[in-house]
Amino acid sequence: MTQNQRVFTPYEQTLLARAGLSHLTPEDVGHQPIEYVVGWVEFCGLKFKVNPTVLIPRIETEWLVELVVKTAQTKINLLQPGEKITVADIGTGSGAIGISLLHQLNVSQEKIQLFISDISPEALQVAQTNAQSLIPKANIQIFQSDLLSNFLKDQPIDILMANLPYIPSGRIERLDSSVKDYEPKLALDGGEDGLKLISKLLEQASQYLTKDGVIWLEIDASHTLQELKTIAPQYQVKIIQDNRQYNRFAKIEIE
Repeated sequence: MTQNQRVFTPYEQTLLARAGLSHLTPEDVGHQPIEYVVGWVEFCGLKFKVNPTVLIPRIETEWLVELVVKTAQTKINLLQPGEKITVADIGTGSGAIGISLLHQLNVSQEKIQLFISDISPEALQVAQTNAQSLIPKANIQIFQSDLLSNFLKDQPIDILMANLPYIPSGRIERLDSSVKDYEPKLALDGGEDGLKLISKLLEQASQYLTKDGVIWLEIDASHTLQELKTIAPQYQVKIIQDNRQYNRFAKIEIE
């Protein structure tokens, strides 16, 4: 076997088998992500359509959904009759975070207005397809926006969640070939320090959040509490580590 020859992992073999594609060999697919080969990925127990216009949802991001579900449920429990909370999934890609959130809060869907946005029209087509197949009756609006630029300020946001590009530019070329050569760079590159878009979003968000609004972000392991406080001094910031003790998520609230 040559140094660069691919060998399917058990996960990849299982995915191919479930898709009826067990006959494919590593030579057939090269370094393509198997999720793009089969056209879908399982995330939070749901089957999401994916293609090379969207980032493949990672299992680590399922924890972000769990964190937001808890926040949303707390706010829902405080609602008066007829009230709703407004949730925004920014840079949604395949729609995995927002759609999974609504699915898990199924009994409370009528109490949530969900906005899903992305700068990429191609990604939004994928998100729309996933929403129609997975939560067809949900109260959801999907539209194109560069972060919050197309959101209306008279529609305050209670929970803003985002898994924006956060990988520092200099590290992109060191990523595995299946990532850097196939997944959209638009969904990976977070600028020199990985905080370019996160910083821009936090700057915009204070104009849209309710007074007790919450922002949940996925961040790079290299991002520190001090860095986030520096780019967003108007907020209270808390970092949550993953099960490997890497910085992974940030909970951000207005002071």
